[in-house]
Amino acid sequence: GDCCWDGPLLNAYALDFLKHGQLATIVKDNRVAAGRAWILLRDWDLLLTGLAAAINGMTRAPDYAPTFSFLARRFRQKFKTLSAQG
Repeated sequence: GDCCWDGPLLNAYALDFLKHGQLATIVKDNRVAAGRAWILLRDWDLLLTGLAAAINGMTRAPDYAPTFSFLARRFRQKFKTLSAQG
């Protein structure tokens, strides 16, 4: 662990998944059961999709709207691939 961090345990599974899309790596590196990891990733998929839709639905979409749309699409692609693997 970090010698100077006294906050809660941080977990980068969503970012890790966005980078490599591998459930087995998420399970190993983040010490989370496969079923729980899938649920957490599904929740992130829904969250990113909802955020992108809300931001893009604003009367004046902010400059960062394309970034959220990109992240939501990329995460959804990886999650669909994972889900199709069974």
